[in-house]
Amino acid sequence: MSYKLTRLMIRLMLCGVTVFAVSLAIGSPKLPAGWFPAGSHPQDYDMGVDLTTTHGGKASGYIKSKAPAPRGFGTLMQQFKADIYRGERLRLSGYAKAEKIEDWAGLWMRVDGAKNEMLSFDNMSNRPLKGITDWGKHEIVLDVPGNSTIVAFGILLQGKGQVWVDDLKFEVVSRDVPTTDLKETGEGVPRQSLNLDFEAGNTKKLRSEEARRVAAQLAIDYFALALDLFELDNGRYPTTEQGLKALLSKPQTIPELKNWGGPYIKKPKFNDPWGNPYVYSSPGPGDKSYELKSYGPDGKEGGGDDIVAD
Repeated sequence: MSYKLTRLMIRLMLCGVTVFAVSLAIGSPKLPAGWFPAGSHPQDYDMGVDLTTTHGGKASGYIKSKAPAPRGFGTLMQQFKADIYRGERLRLSGYAKAEKIEDWAGLWMRVDGAKNEMLSFDNMSNRPLKGITDWGKHEIVLDVPGNSTIVAFGILLQGKGQVWVDDLKFEVVSRDVPTTDLKETGEGVPRQSLNLDFEAGNTKKLRSEEARRVAAQLAIDYFALALDLFELDNGRYPTTEQGLKALLSKPQTIPELKNWGGPYIKKPKFNDPWGNPYVYSSPGPGDKSYELKSYGPDGKEGGGDDIVAD
C-alpha cells in the first residue's frame, strides 16, 4: 500500500472510527463514484447503487445489512475541503427511504479542524429513520468555522434493515436558519410532556421535585449524547475509571486516546439535582456498552426512583 493511500486511510475517518478496507473500495464498480464505505463495522453492511428504487433520476445510493446480527454501523460517505464554506452556515438536504430498519439510520455531516478535532456534527440521532418510511426530505444545518479544514458527510445505518439516499444538495443559508448541531443542543427542553390532566396540582414541593427529576433526565440525556460523540471519535466509551470527566478533558490514563477530539460537553454538572454524583460504568450490565444513572431523591440504588439513560 502506498504512503499516499496509507495517509488517505488515516484522513478518511468517520468521527474517529477507522475506515475499513478503503483500498478495496477504490475503483469498485458497485460503489457510486466519489463515495466510499466506512463506519465501525462496514463489513456487516452492503453498500452501492440502486437503479430501481430512486427518488429522482435513475439511481440512488443505499446501505443494507447483510450479517444476521450486524455489529455497530456502516456508512456510505465522502468528504471535501471546507475552503469555500468557511465562515458560512451550510445546509445539507436530501431524500431518504427506509425499509424494515430495526435500530436507526440517518444522514450525517461533520466539520473538522486542522487537528481532526470535531467542530460541528449532526447524525440525526435525535430524529432517526426507523421502521418503514417512504421517501422524505431531511436536512442538516451546521456552521463551518473559520478554522475548518474538512467537511465529511454521508448516510449511516445501524442494525438490520436498508436505507436509500438520493438527490443530496449543499447550500449556504442565512443565520436565521437554526443549526442542528448536536454539540450545541441537549439542554433546556424537558424530555417529555408533564401533567397533561392537571391532576398534579401546583404545590411548590411537587413542582420542585418534578423539576429535579426532569433536570436529572435532561442531564443524563446530554451526557449520553456526549458519550456517543466520544465513542465515535475513540472507538469506545470511557472506562469506568476515566468516567464522565473524560468528556471534558482528555484522560491521561491507559488506554491512550489518540483521537480524543473534545471537549464533548460544555459546563457539565457531575452531581445530580440532589447533590449526588451521576453513576457511570463501562461496560454496563448485560450487553450494554455503558450504564449511566442517578439514584434519584433517596440517593440509593433501586427503590424504583432511579433515573437511567435509555
